[in-house]
Formats: sequence, C-alpha cells, structure tokens
Amino acid sequence: MRVTTKGQVTIPQHIREKKGITPHTDVPPTFRQVRGVATVNMSTDEIMALTRGDA
Repeated sequence: MRVTTKGQVTIPQHIREKKGITPHTDVPPTFRQVRGVATVNMSTDEIMALTRGDA
C-alpha cells in the first residue's frame, strides 16, 4: 500500500472483502486486528537493529 500526497491509502480489494471494509468503515480498529499490536518492550533502536539485521 502507498500513501498519496493527500495522505490517502488504497486498500487492496481482497483485504477489503476479507475484513468487510465498506465505505464509511472506521479503519484504524480494523487494521489493529490485521497488523497486531506490539507486546515486546523494546526500544526503537533495538527494533531498527532487528529489522536491519544488525542484531
């Protein structure tokens, strides 16, 4: 997904259908379920090191 210069995002159709997203759906709670919420107590530097393979 990409964010436009207006701050808009196009959600692929298969995801909209799977999650029941229709016009006027409140999306943040929907994506919290899809993406999950971090439960590990790590600093930003520690997370960045992991994602970069520096850990």
